Amino acid sequence: MKSPVKIARALYLLGRKNNSDLISKAFLEYAKDKHLSEMLPKILYHLKNFARHNKIHNTAFVSSAFKLNNESEKVVREFVGVESDSEINFVENKNLIGGFVVKYRGYLYDASIKNKLQKLKEELINQQ
Repeated sequence: MKSPVKIARALYLLGRKNNSDLISKAFLEYAKDKHLSEMLPKILYHLKNFARHNKIHNTAFVSSAFKLNNESEKVVREFVGVESDSEINFVENKNLIGGFVVKYRGYLYDASIKNKLQKLKEELINQQ
């Protein structure tokens, strides 16, 4: 028996790379031929979960001392490697003094002045 999770994963991956309308129509024909209609709600459930997880995973969360303009956003995208189709979620954080902090795909990029000052302080303390 086919797993709804495996089918949903395959549909999700195919839909990202190809024409999703064509994939949907072909899958519905396949589901009809293979009598998978009772599995469709579970497949849809897992398909939505894959899409939700991918959206969160591909969203860059940026904190900075001030609202970034378009040029600054471009610099952040290039510095971190944020894909052009990925969303950026901005948060103003006056505690950063300057620079920015980005959380993207499980990594934290800290290019803030606050972080640089903290590292400098630690170096000075360790040299004594």
